Amino acid sequence: MPTYRTPLPTLLATTLEAGINRLLSMDESSTSRLAAVKGRRVKVVLEGLGIDLHFAFSEFRVAVGLEDDGRDNREPDAVISGSPFALFAMALPDDKEQ
Repeated sequence: MPTYRTPLPTLLATTLEAGINRLLSMDESSTSRLAAVKGRRVKVVLEGLGIDLHFAFSEFRVAVGLEDDGRDNREPDAVISGSPFALFAMALPDDKEQ
């Protein structure tokens, strides 16, 4: 597990978790969508920043932390890595489809 010298990674994880769960609370179908990924985990490696974020999905929410909770010592179901710019670019719609 990386050791962080500033509180910024923790603030990032906390802010992401609050924002994601706030958005999910506004979507009536989020419970059924989350049920499909319940128990899954995703690790996001922010290259260039040295920050690893761990996303854990339950039936009602998404937990975001700086380390795996380690409850069952499983590997993440998926690992996504890239620079923040590259990860944001993946989320943008493709101009060619317009």
